[in-house]
Amino acid sequence: MKAANEAISTDKPVTVTFDTLTAAKKLRETGFDDRQAEAIVTTVNRAMSETLVTKTDLKSATMDLDSQIIATRADIGQFKSDLETQITATRTEVGQFKSDLEAQITATNARIDQVKTDLEAQIAATNAKIDQVKTDLEAQIAATNAKIDQVKTDLEAQIAATNAKIDQVKTDLEAQIAATNAK
Repeated sequence: MKAANEAISTDKPVTVTFDTLTAAKKLRETGFDDRQAEAIVTTVNRAMSETLVTKTDLKSATMDLDSQIIATRADIGQFKSDLETQITATRTEVGQFKSDLEAQITATNARIDQVKTDLEAQIAATNAKIDQVKTDLEAQIAATNAKIDQVKTDLEAQIAATNAKIDQVKTDLEAQIAATNAK
């Protein structure tokens, strides 16, 4: 049999060779009976074959871990790339949204300016109409005042003429009365 703890390298499950005969013999020499020596050797042999890690086991586990690390790094790299793509897309969307919003603000400001210009023109036209109406009313008032002054003047002339006629009639009547009284 081979020496203790020597492993055989294969792709098949690893088996560890343990010289059970020599181990049992040594245990008997130290005072164990056959049954005790056999139980200890069987227990140690089973424990070694079930739990002992060999260099091949460690190398295989290391290779598995290396593969997992490489795969994880690749996943992280892909995630980073995807995230950068999403960030770039989001920045593009935000930039487009900002650009659209600025265009809407510019268009709204242009509409506001146009409405303001239209309102100012309407106000100016309304003020011009008001000024024209005021001028027309002032002219009508002046014409009416002139007519009133003319009517007043005509009435005063008629009153004066009527008073003159009345005075003449009075004078004539007084003369007739005096003539009649003298007769």
